[in-house]
Amino acid sequence: MQLTIHQQSVLPAQDTSVASVISYAIHNHSSVPLIAELEISPNGIDYAKDSTLTIEPKTMKVAVPLRFLRWMRVKLLTAEGESGTADVYYQAQSLGSQEEEQ
Repeated sequence: MQLTIHQQSVLPAQDTSVASVISYAIHNHSSVPLIAELEISPNGIDYAKDSTLTIEPKTMKVAVPLRFLRWMRVKLLTAEGESGTADVYYQAQSLGSQEEEQ
């Protein structure tokens, strides 16, 4: 998903309840640094900051959560008065359930 950020953009929340590995790749196409905050929530309404990273201009970083709650989203920020553009990729893996053979 490509975004244009004007001071702050919040991406839609992801239901991460069945994921065992979660990551966001964020590619900053801007000439200004971006701040990425991962936020987690137990109910999809109330969010707490999980981790923060700075993405320098024209680079990509991968953000992974430090803690687990069912819902997760990314907030991207620029300095006041600045605008930026970024591609954000959400990827998750889950362990499949195995059925017993009889």
